[in-house]
Amino acid sequence: MRLAARLVVPVLVLVAAWWPSRIAGVLDGAPFDNAPDAVVLGLLLPLLLWLAPAAFRSRRGQVVVLILLAWKAFSSIALAQDGWCARVEPSRPYVQDGTGAAKAWDVRTDWLSPDPRCTAIALRPYLTDGEFPVWFFNLPSASGDGPDRG
Repeated sequence: MRLAARLVVPVLVLVAAWWPSRIAGVLDGAPFDNAPDAVVLGLLLPLLLWLAPAAFRSRRGQVVVLILLAWKAFSSIALAQDGWCARVEPSRPYVQDGTGAAKAWDVRTDWLSPDPRCTAIALRPYLTDGEFPVWFFNLPSASGDGPDRG
């Protein structure tokens, strides 16, 4: 089997699994903001694709992937995003050369915009700093310092 043909199924599996879902829950796609997402979607699924690619080439596997792709495409058009649109507006830039709202790696938002309307989707309250999504802290700070690990 040609290399391109062997890559199509794994790529479709990852697109279907990682495509951000409009409905919050376990295994809801990117961003992997809970332990089950990170372990299953970010680690085990790519490992399974590497070690046992034939499992996804079966007729049943292909049907499941196509149904998941169809569901994600339909829900992206027909459903509103679950959660609250959060916009973080810092009093000073969080990152080097930062302007406008603080940008995050939450792909469910308009993160490519120069001044995003939504910088994150909040699905639950954050009661402590340790619960706050890490994607706000993985960019170089304006002062060159890292986050306080106190």
